[in-house]
Amino acid sequence: MNLIRKRVYPQNENSFAEVVLYEWDRLEILPGSDDLNSFSDIHDLVDKINQYGYYSGIRLVKAAIVVFAKYCEDNEIQLHDKKFSIRYQNNIPQRWWAVVSGAIIRATFQCLMEFYKVNIPSENQLDLVIRVRAELRTTAKTQAV
Repeated sequence: MNLIRKRVYPQNENSFAEVVLYEWDRLEILPGSDDLNSFSDIHDLVDKINQYGYYSGIRLVKAAIVVFAKYCEDNEIQLHDKKFSIRYQNNIPQRWWAVVSGAIIRATFQCLMEFYKVNIPSENQLDLVIRVRAELRTTAKTQAV
């Protein structure tokens, strides 16, 4: 199994976002530690929401994959048909959500680029991070209750 692990250190060596990707029989996005949906009791739920907020990183990974695929299609880059499993984790305090989200997105792109053997120039990668955030805003507006 070819394991791809990418860490982004946005502030210092103690804070990081990590994404792990490996070939799998289906495209599978595994939840991270802040994607918990099972709690010991109502107080645990409240504590976790206060710690991690309502938004988790799994949506960032999904949106990054979509934006990556669109970028490749727009630039006529052929992607092989292999599938993968991907998961993330981070230890960046949630109060720095902009830092957390950017680090998760960048690490996801780095894994996808290695898996698909695609080189996206670094100046385009920042634009893709912005596109991911725009994708999430657009999706949130269309799914508003």
